[in-house]
Amino acid sequence: MITSHVAVSDPFVLLSLSRLLLLVLLALSGRSVTSGALAQGLPLPITETFTEEAKLIPPLNDSHTKFGDAVSLSGNRALVGAYLGGDTIGHAYIFVFDGATWTPQADFAPSDGTAGDLFGADVSLSGNRALIGAQGHGDSGTAYVFAFDGTAWTQQAELAPPIGGVAFGASVSLSGDLALVGDPNNNNTRGAVYVFSFNGITWKQQAKLVASDAAENDYFGSSVSLSDGRAVVGAPRHLSSKPGAVYVFIRKGATWTQEAELAASDGVAGDGFGFNVALFGDRVLAGAQFATTHFEQAGAAYVFAFDGTTWSQQAKLIAIRGMANDLFGCSVSLLGDHALVGAFGGNGNNAGAAYVFTFDGTTWNQQAKLIASDGAAFDFFGSAVSLSTNRALVGAPDNLGNGSGRGAAYIFERNREQP
Repeated sequence: MITSHVAVSDPFVLLSLSRLLLLVLLALSGRSVTSGALAQGLPLPITETFTEEAKLIPPLNDSHTKFGDAVSLSGNRALVGAYLGGDTIGHAYIFVFDGATWTPQADFAPSDGTAGDLFGADVSLSGNRALIGAQGHGDSGTAYVFAFDGTAWTQQAELAPPIGGVAFGASVSLSGDLALVGDPNNNNTRGAVYVFSFNGITWKQQAKLVASDAAENDYFGSSVSLSDGRAVVGAPRHLSSKPGAVYVFIRKGATWTQEAELAASDGVAGDGFGFNVALFGDRVLAGAQFATTHFEQAGAAYVFAFDGTTWSQQAKLIAIRGMANDLFGCSVSLLGDHALVGAFGGNGNNAGAAYVFTFDGTTWNQQAKLIASDGAAFDFFGSAVSLSTNRALVGAPDNLGNGSGRGAAYIFERNREQP
């Protein structure tokens, strides 16, 4: 379901109405109309809408599972984590679209799981592989790789944390034969991220990433994203005033080096910049959910672009009619010229919302506001988001009652239309 709230008093709306009235008056007066796409015989712009396609719920009728607190889309599959399922061991579920409906395909659980593992607190899906973090496993945490052979999903590997792991698996990202696993509590909360590569037989650690200016309480590795030989890592408490920072690493062969450190142009203490990050090609999207914009902790998200030489801030995204404590930027996803940003505190009483932005070649503009068709207070819709070519996936980990925590995830289909 998409909601659009546009007041007639909005200056942009008034401007559009004025232009329309001018065109009508010119046509009635017999004068030629020479401006605009229609007048010039140019193709009309393509508009996009998002419609709710499906609501995913956990196959097991458990409560308090936090199903939807982590989500990932890849092709016709959706991966949803439920880190409190199975008495806090955790579960993760694969759903598949057959062209008509979404149905459960697999239920993941760790082979050596125990209570408190929090398996499914973060998830990532790439083709026929899934990467699932379990930061509470043992004394240091772990992560699991599952693979689909065309018939069934099986556990392919457990990525063992190195010595000194504390919350290994708190964040994960998967891209082809590469995996990123974050441990933000590593080395007295300075944090670290580990790169693993698959050689066709086994997964092995390839690199350990740390910030060049690491300090205690940075929590480097709170969020990670991987794309095309680059890795992006969030450190939401970095810098002396603690607005947060985001680091970009680039791979050459098997060697990873820090390419850039990104900061919000207007960041202030406590913004949480980098609490969530997304990477696609030469763009980075970083959330700052505690940022104060027009209202306290309404939240913001920042787009950075690489021009072949340097990274620079391209845009600051905020929700149209965002309110205090929306926490816009609590989750982010990026795909081409589309950005999806969650705001689980929005839409009144933490019902939550998610916002789609598109880039027209010059500016980023809000395209749509997504809400659940059956949304209710304290659903926390928008806690996790993921984009694919034609769809958006949004988690609502407390759906079905005030804090019941059974959870749900919603799939929205993107439709392209030309008026």
